[in-house]
Amino acid sequence: MLTTQPTPQRGMGGDVAAPYDSPTAEIVRVLVAPRRRRQSECTCGWRGRRRVLRSLSVLDALDHAARAGCHPGVPLVDVDIGRRP
Repeated sequence: MLTTQPTPQRGMGGDVAAPYDSPTAEIVRVLVAPRRRRQSECTCGWRGRRRVLRSLSVLDALDHAARAGCHPGVPLVDVDIGRRP
C-alpha cells in the first residue's frame, strides 16, 4: 500500500522555505574591472572566461547558475558607478 504525506500549505503552519533561504546557496555575479574586462565568477569557485562584451559574461553567469544550481546575484552585474562599463 502506497501512502503519501500531505504537502504543507502556506498560511497553514507548514514550513515552506523559499529557494533563496538556503544558507549554503552559491551566488554567481559578473565583475566589471578595467584589468579583468568582464568576467563571471561564483562563490563556489567557478570563473568564466574574460569577455569583451558584457552580454556574453551575463550569459556565462546565467548558464553556470542553471547548470550548477547556483543562484544569480542581485544585481547580476557589479559595475563601478564612476566608470563606463
